[in-house]
Amino acid sequence: MQKSTLFILSIIVVIGAALRVVLATINSVPTNTNSFPFVVTVYKDVNYLGDSQKYGVGSYTLSQMQTNGTGNDSISSIEVSQGYSVTLYQEDNFQGHSITKTGDYPNLVDDNWNDEVSSMKVEKTKL
Repeated sequence: MQKSTLFILSIIVVIGAALRVVLATINSVPTNTNSFPFVVTVYKDVNYLGDSQKYGVGSYTLSQMQTNGTGNDSISSIEVSQGYSVTLYQEDNFQGHSITKTGDYPNLVDDNWNDEVSSMKVEKTKL
């Protein structure tokens, strides 16, 4: 083969590998959500510290939250954009005790909800 043909083939292989990475990243985002814009940020620690993840309007099971980087029973503070609410559930699949939050909460310990969340729903508040 000519050098130019080998060069073109190597570029095609590199582009194919890059596309596989992009598609794998896209497929890891929960599919049942309109993720943009992000309206809720959850934090592992109180006072908006530690690892954080962002969520858009949608319903998130434990599996989907874990795919997004949020561990089971690991949320300690939360920020909710104006005009939105988040309902936190103590069990997976929107089961168990729940609490709905609007606004920012730097310390879920105050509500006995520290490290208690296993699923959640993010919604636009009704007018």
